Amino acid sequence: MKLSNLIGIPFVNKGRDPKLGLDCWGLVIHCYSILKGVQLPDFQICALDSKKVGDEISYQCLYGKWNKVEGPETGCVVVIKNHPKIVNHAGLCIDDKTFIHTLKKTGSVIERIKHPLWSNRIVGYYRYAG
Repeated sequence: MKLSNLIGIPFVNKGRDPKLGLDCWGLVIHCYSILKGVQLPDFQICALDSKKVGDEISYQCLYGKWNKVEGPETGCVVVIKNHPKIVNHAGLCIDDKTFIHTLKKTGSVIERIKHPLWSNRIVGYYRYAG
């Protein structure tokens, strides 16, 4: 399956089934499984509680079994601030120019990393080492 086949999957809070909908971490888990055949660690936190989501994404990527990489590369997780001081969003790099993610308003979409909406909000890129 290609990641482009995932475009349009609706955003569902705590979603982990692509047939029903995915939240941002659910999409990352699903994409990582497709690309690498690896089941990432999961967490179930209400996506509407931005602070808790930010804490968990930060924990997963900063303190879990992850290695920070210098820039975007195929298959790495991109960690994003959707609010000025809260890391609360994640996506998966398709290559060094684009990433896939999901939002409540759009469902899953592919966007450019350098797009002005995202470039200033990206906190870092991480590769799972577990």
